[in-house]
Amino acid sequence: MKTALYLLMLTEGRPIMSIDELAKLLGKNKRTLENKHYAHELSIPLFKLEGVTLFAHVADVAKHIDDQRAAALKEMQK
Repeated sequence: MKTALYLLMLTEGRPIMSIDELAKLLGKNKRTLENKHYAHELSIPLFKLEGVTLFAHVADVAKHIDDQRAAALKEMQK
């Protein structure tokens, strides 16, 4: 829940973030994320809203980050 609140603050209360914002957050190139999305290799669902720009819901991004953290913690305990 804390991750989602942080992301909401980051997006100034908007429940969605653009692919540009997502790329910056994840340290990836926008085009890389687009390619992964169209190849169905991205674990964060992206969608379009009245145009060509892709967006992600903050809750989905937060879940992705929390899942990555959980996997890293599990790997450390081995």
